[in-house]
Amino acid sequence: MFNFGFGGQNHNNGFGGFPRGGPESFKECYRCYSVAMHSRSNSLEMEKGDKIVLPQSAFNKLARMNIQYPMLFCLSNSKSSNQKTHCGVLEFSAEEGKCYVPHWMMQNLLLEEGALIKVDNVSLPKATYVKLRPQSIDFVKLTNPKAVLETTLRKFTCLTVGDQICVPHNNRNYYIDVRELRPGNACSIIETDCNVDFEAPAGYKEPAPVPKAPDAVGDSQSPPKAPLDVGKKSGSANTKVDSENSKKRNPSFDLAKLAEERAERMRKLSNPSVVPFSGQGRRVDGKTLSASVSSKAKSNTMVGNTTLPKSSPTLKRDLSKFKKKNKGKISGVWGDNGRSLK
Repeated sequence: MFNFGFGGQNHNNGFGGFPRGGPESFKECYRCYSVAMHSRSNSLEMEKGDKIVLPQSAFNKLARMNIQYPMLFCLSNSKSSNQKTHCGVLEFSAEEGKCYVPHWMMQNLLLEEGALIKVDNVSLPKATYVKLRPQSIDFVKLTNPKAVLETTLRKFTCLTVGDQICVPHNNRNYYIDVRELRPGNACSIIETDCNVDFEAPAGYKEPAPVPKAPDAVGDSQSPPKAPLDVGKKSGSANTKVDSENSKKRNPSFDLAKLAEERAERMRKLSNPSVVPFSGQGRRVDGKTLSASVSSKAKSNTMVGNTTLPKSSPTLKRDLSKFKKKNKGKISGVWGDNGRSLK
């Protein structure tokens, strides 16, 4: 409280040390009516929240009390103490003996127009955890249900376990159950950060699992299957057909085929069909070659890819010496052009 210099501050004193003299708690009974019956023109906006309208006499009593702000109240049905909820106050402009309450709160309290309602001032802890459950699957199908819920809860002051709050959106009301609260059954949500959890809506069914499609070629998530053994012979025709089909489906067979084709091309490149030095010689000046040179070129014989001269007397003599020297050690010696020297 403020101290204007007339005396020390005391919890039992009012402004400036004057005694309060008011009641220690606020407990009143009023005739309950919906906010649509209030004289204010913005009754639709008053439905979007949990704030009530009290008479001026209630403010006079609350001003003389040491209460916590913002003001929070517990509403209960005078005929049934089990039907309770909590709310805040919007203004003190109601007629004496009357209280205006949002219609969805009257439904939670099972109250009719003109029924008696008990209003008690309370202090509530700040919420740290909230679990909600939508009453309809349609709320989950909204484009952004989280943003809709956050916009609606900005107009609320507190939540109570067991309540069914109303979330108006696009000319339609969505109802959400308050399933769990921490640290108590009733908590304030003003200027607080709390974790929000959702239960499955009433009538919600889990979607059926979608069967996995067969692996496509090039799928990085599943390795290619090992190739089947195509070298084994199968006694049945069905096994052969299955083997052929598996070759078409299995990408590893295509890779093996490409490797074989590449190896065949390399073998052709390593063994060219053109024989080196098999052409005819030509002079630089364009004249024809002499007869001796051309006959010498023709006398060469091709062995594999190499040209060798024909057998000469010197070569035969050397071979005969080699034969006599190694007689009995070798079974036979083959000379050029496939002739046996034995």
